[in-house]
Amino acid sequence: MDATISRYNRFFSFIVLAVSFIFSTPSAYADRTITAATLNGTSDVTVTPSSSITARVYVTTNGTGTNNDWGSTQWRIGNGSYTCVNHPNHTSSGSYAETFTITAPSVYGTYNADFIAYRNDNCSQGASSVYTLRNGVSVSPPLSTCGTEDFTEYNATVPLSANWNIISSTNYTPNVQNGRLILSDTTLAISSAITLRGALPANNNYLEITFQPYAYGGDGADGMTITLSDSTVTPASGAFGGSLGYAQKSNPGSDCTIPGGCPGFAGGWLGFGLDEYGNFSNPTEGRIGGPGFRPDSISIRGNSSAGYPYISGTATLTPGIDDISGTPANPRPGYYYRLLIDTRNNATLVSVERDTGSGYVSIIPWINATQVAAAPENYLLSLTASTGANSNYHVADNFTLKALSCGTVQIIPPSIRGNFDAWDPFRSISDRYISTKIVGKPFNVTIASLDASRSIFQDYNGTVCTRIVNLADQNLTGWNKLLFNNTTSELTTFTLNRAVGADDSAVVDIHWKNNVNTACPITLETDTSRSSDRFSVRPASFALTSPNAVAGSDFNITFTAPNFSAHSSFDYNESVGNSFDITYAEHNISCPIGAFSPVLNSGWTFSDGTKIRTTRYSEAGIVDINISDAAKACTSRYTRVDCSDTNVYDGTTFTANLLPIGSAHAQITVIPHHFDLNATLLNSGGGAFTYLSRDLNMSSQLNLVVTAKNAEGNTTRNYDKGCYAKHTTLTLLHSTVPDPLSKILYHENLSGTDGNTTKTDPIALSFDKTVFTHGATPLNVLINFDRNRARALNPFDFNISNAALSDSDGVSGTTAPLGSASYLYGRARAYDIRTDQTLVPNPIELEVYSTVPSGYVEGMPQNVLKWYRNLNHSSATEGSILGGDDFATTTKTGASSTISINRSASPQNGLHPITISNPDALTHAIIHLEVPSWLWYSTTADYDFGLNTKCSQHPCFDYQFFGTAHIPGVSSGTFQGSDFQIPPAQKIIQKGVKVFR
Repeated sequence: MDATISRYNRFFSFIVLAVSFIFSTPSAYADRTITAATLNGTSDVTVTPSSSITARVYVTTNGTGTNNDWGSTQWRIGNGSYTCVNHPNHTSSGSYAETFTITAPSVYGTYNADFIAYRNDNCSQGASSVYTLRNGVSVSPPLSTCGTEDFTEYNATVPLSANWNIISSTNYTPNVQNGRLILSDTTLAISSAITLRGALPANNNYLEITFQPYAYGGDGADGMTITLSDSTVTPASGAFGGSLGYAQKSNPGSDCTIPGGCPGFAGGWLGFGLDEYGNFSNPTEGRIGGPGFRPDSISIRGNSSAGYPYISGTATLTPGIDDISGTPANPRPGYYYRLLIDTRNNATLVSVERDTGSGYVSIIPWINATQVAAAPENYLLSLTASTGANSNYHVADNFTLKALSCGTVQIIPPSIRGNFDAWDPFRSISDRYISTKIVGKPFNVTIASLDASRSIFQDYNGTVCTRIVNLADQNLTGWNKLLFNNTTSELTTFTLNRAVGADDSAVVDIHWKNNVNTACPITLETDTSRSSDRFSVRPASFALTSPNAVAGSDFNITFTAPNFSAHSSFDYNESVGNSFDITYAEHNISCPIGAFSPVLNSGWTFSDGTKIRTTRYSEAGIVDINISDAAKACTSRYTRVDCSDTNVYDGTTFTANLLPIGSAHAQITVIPHHFDLNATLLNSGGGAFTYLSRDLNMSSQLNLVVTAKNAEGNTTRNYDKGCYAKHTTLTLLHSTVPDPLSKILYHENLSGTDGNTTKTDPIALSFDKTVFTHGATPLNVLINFDRNRARALNPFDFNISNAALSDSDGVSGTTAPLGSASYLYGRARAYDIRTDQTLVPNPIELEVYSTVPSGYVEGMPQNVLKWYRNLNHSSATEGSILGGDDFATTTKTGASSTISINRSASPQNGLHPITISNPDALTHAIIHLEVPSWLWYSTTADYDFGLNTKCSQHPCFDYQFFGTAHIPGVSSGTFQGSDFQIPPAQKIIQKGVKVFR
């Protein structure tokens, strides 16, 4: 017994000591406690990405020594890393607060904000417990509130249709009861829907849709959807039951009795389904895709053209979507849902969040819901509800829509509609629209007194003050005073000197005071209303001006949106591509279009009705530029708030063209910046020399490639014979030309241009536009001189020092061509021949004139005084024996004999080897030779090889055949061989110079 007691005592003592130790050990969190925190003064904030938030943290400290110190605080947003803030120190027990700046995440979403207080300055000692502001930070773009709806102000006088269209009411008509929207009761097989008036831009937008749904009072089916659909398609709800008024149902295959099946939501693009029963995610009854039956879930389905396919969704949610214990007097469950749709950056991203009482939690994180089909230009927003074989009440409340661009959506609270209204003077009480107005142009408005139903005129006595305000309640005009004297309506005149439109709009603000004549504004007066229609105030037109331009160089295009007085419209600050477009085209449709940099059709915004866009155009051409909103869908125009007007009026004429601002056009001529010239001068055939010649078949050649370029050095391909090439002039400056030459002869091959000029003048050629193809032309200029067949001259070099091209628009370019040409005075010289052979060669000398043995002729053999064999002459194209024949005399007359001349061998090293064939052993002939004119030198006669011409007009040589007879001596010139009898077996060839002059 004692031992047992002892063991129990020891155990009890251990427990006591352990507990004492625990409670006596200083807690890590006991000395400093965060009691509260605020963000921008509240418990939760909505901010733009990466924006600054002012955090204020409240801490209570206790203890002694350093235990009650508070020197720094860590913070984080979401699940990121903590950041330490070193703020002023607090070193005694008490309650304190510190304020510092924290930074929001860069990614959209809803985040917790966490804080930890520390004893020291660098957040490393004495950490407090974490204080969390649950869902304290929401990050979204800077959104406009398109409207809020609590459904409390609708009644028999102001019906739901004031802001919503009832589009479907199968077995039930949506209505407002007890300040809530009732989409269905517990009737079976309901498919009902309402659509918000106005359209939301579908592209480059960001939508935030918040609402509070209730589902109760039945046996748990089916659900509701938030629907976005194509604004060009008249909305109609989809199938009942598990399709939630959005998706389709098949027949056969479901309880749909319509032949061919029950269609889905007309023009549906995205359907966010709150599914109580669980079939919206089920690929049954004709629905496409989905994970199967999932009660109490959220599912997203896609567009109608693809069959409303399943995109994404949640598993079964806890707590669920509905609560069947609810009643109309006590509806349930009333959780808040927030739908986020981001259509920027050519994609559609969506996210769904839910708040069941502790702040928003993401239940569908951001997903890419981009679809294959092209998105509509504008959305309609609808709410649908359905029941099937089971049912629930389906109720909506506290609806809020925010967006980057609200488009034409506007929810006007019934409370500000009042008993006065305003409309255009030409309209009636049943047509209460105010048409689009023009900036700076006066217009009249009817101010009408109505009874409580707002459908019947009512006499009024007193002062009515009116002005124009915008969505943000900014004054657009001053007050106009009207005095009603038991009358039902009065006219007032306004002039708005600023533009109002796009996501903003104007409304007539009306204040009144009964039975008094008092000044405006009326103070301390609660009798106010606004016109039931909002309207836009647009510029009178578009305009644009621009000077002509140089390709690749900056120039300014001025776009304006003038008002009625032709001045720029104040506050017209639209961006290109939103409510208007810029288009441009090449005036000549057969010519390619260039590019503007920066582009004209995106990336700029009007500033008070004016924009000077500095740009450059890559090509040459004539560019037609247009600014217009005429092709825009009405819901995308600046005046989109007026799209539903029954007609429009400008004060003088009914016209449907008042909604678009209009179009303007300018034509800009763009010329190349310069010509790029690349030129090289070459000798004839690219060889080492060029013979002087009046015949330009022998000439040097200037190869010149001209390219039209922009200022950035790129080819302007539109400088083309079929597009915009012009008449051009080429001027060539050249080196000195020696005497006795007096003229320069030239020919351009591409154009066929011929000409000549004195040797002291530049060479000038003109070309029409046909020489240019795709911005370039390869010119080939042949150059030679007025060679005198009797006046030889020494070799000389010739070069082009400058080539300059300009056109009729003043575009020019210049270069110093490479290369030079060596010009020679040449001739062909033949030897007389005496032979005993019937087949005998007789090479023809190809000679060049030079009075000095140096320079070009250095190292060349001199056969005759001042005449050197041209060792560089080794091509027939440089000149050769073109033909020849034998005649009896020095005159080409009579018939030639059987003697023939073979000239098929090519010239080599200044000799053209020809062969004489004498098959009949004729004893004598004069051989007449045909040569190019540039190889003819004579002091007596011009070259001619025609019939009856003489050896004084072309080269000849004397041919004698002796067989075995004695060969007499040569009477003139030089000879080879001996003047004595040669044995018959020995071949005897004796040559002598023979020039007939």
